[in-house]
Amino acid sequence: MLLTGSKTMAYRSGSQQSRSLSCHRHLLLSILLAILGVNLLLFLSCTQWSPWTDMTSCTVQTWGMMDRLRPVAECSDRGLQEIPATLPLHIEELHLEKNHITSLDGAAIAAIPSLRVINLDENDIHHVASGDLTHLSGLRLLSLSNNNLAYLPALSSSSLAHLVLDGNPLTLISNSSMAAVPNLWSLSVSHLPNLVSVETAAFRPVARLRTLLVTDNPRFVVTPLFIAQLCQLTQLQILHISIPDETSLDWSCLMKMPFLLQLELNDRLVVNR
Repeated sequence: MLLTGSKTMAYRSGSQQSRSLSCHRHLLLSILLAILGVNLLLFLSCTQWSPWTDMTSCTVQTWGMMDRLRPVAECSDRGLQEIPATLPLHIEELHLEKNHITSLDGAAIAAIPSLRVINLDENDIHHVASGDLTHLSGLRLLSLSNNNLAYLPALSSSSLAHLVLDGNPLTLISNSSMAAVPNLWSLSVSHLPNLVSVETAAFRPVARLRTLLVTDNPRFVVTPLFIAQLCQLTQLQILHISIPDETSLDWSCLMKMPFLLQLELNDRLVVNR
C-alpha cells in the first residue's frame, strides 16, 4: 500500500543526511554496474527533483554529471508489494530495491519507453512474464538479485544488455532461457544455492556476451561440456567461474579465447591483460 498523509510530508521535508545516504547507495550501485561492464556514468551529483503528487511512496531525483542529468524514480525500501501503477513517463531509471514485490508486472512499466535501468534487487519476486519487457525498447539493465525466482523466465528484450540474477533459488538455466535476449552483453548468475544444471546450448543465443560471472554455485558441477560451451563465447572479455576441482578438467581453451582480458578461476586471477 502506498504511503500517504503525514508520512509523505515528513519524507518530502527529510533531512540532508537521508538524501546523502541515498546518493551514497546509488554511487556504490553505479560502481558495481561499471564493474559488470555497464556503460553508465558514475553519479557525481544527486539532487531531489519534483516528487509527483500521486506517487507518495517514491520521489524523482536527478542523477548525473555535468550536462547529462538522468531522471530517476527512487522507490527503494518503501514497503511496496507491487510496482507502482502511476510512474512518471519521463524516468530513465527505476529503483525498487528492498521492497516486498512478488512479480515483475509489465503493465506498470510498459508505457515508459525511456526506461533504461530497472533494479528490483532484494524483493520477493517469483514470477516474471515473458512479454513484460517487450515494449521497453531502450532497456539496458535489469537487476533481479536476491529474489525468489526458482526458474529463469524466457525474457524477451532486443535491447537488454545487462542481466543480474545472483542470489536466486534457480535450479536450471535452460536452452530457451536466453533465446529472446540476443544483445545481452553481461550476465551474472552467481551465488545460486540450488543451481544444478546449465543445459548444453543455454548460452548459444547470447553469443555477444562480453562479461559472464558464474561463481559460488555450490551444487553446480562444472563439466567438460560446460567448459566447451564457454569456449564458444568468442566475444568474452571477462569470465569469472568457480571450478571445484580445476585439475580434473581441461580448461585450456579458455586461455585461448581471442578477446579475453580477465579470467578468474576460484577467485584466483589467471588472465589479466
